[in-house]
Amino acid sequence: MLTRTGDYAVRAMIRLAEMRERKYVGAGELARELDLPANYLGKIMSRLAQAGVLESRKGLGGGFRLKGDPGTVTLMDILDPIEDLRSFKNCIFDSANECDPLHPCKMHDQWTDVRDRHIRMLESTTLESLVGEG
Repeated sequence: MLTRTGDYAVRAMIRLAEMRERKYVGAGELARELDLPANYLGKIMSRLAQAGVLESRKGLGGGFRLKGDPGTVTLMDILDPIEDLRSFKNCIFDSANECDPLHPCKMHDQWTDVRDRHIRMLESTTLESLVGEG
């Protein structure tokens, strides 16, 4: 259920979390390592820096690094700035926003349950839990 952009963001964040020395890494270097498009990844990383998940530094020795501890950064922290998941409140079949608890559509209860479980999983899964043991 991830977009390509979300997938790239998570992959890059996992790689940054794996770097024990917490140095700044350029988007181009990270893109080469992960075999991702450099310009696209750079835009994703900039968005994560604007959201406060990453620190960024320009110039020689610059790039991006994790702002917080991988144990406190969740998938929601990573994906929400990319995919605006917190606004994921509309019903799956209702683009006109006419479905609500008082006037539910036929899928309202099922969709609400799936959406809420998905959000809870994103909020409880930390970056640290996704880092492999090299």
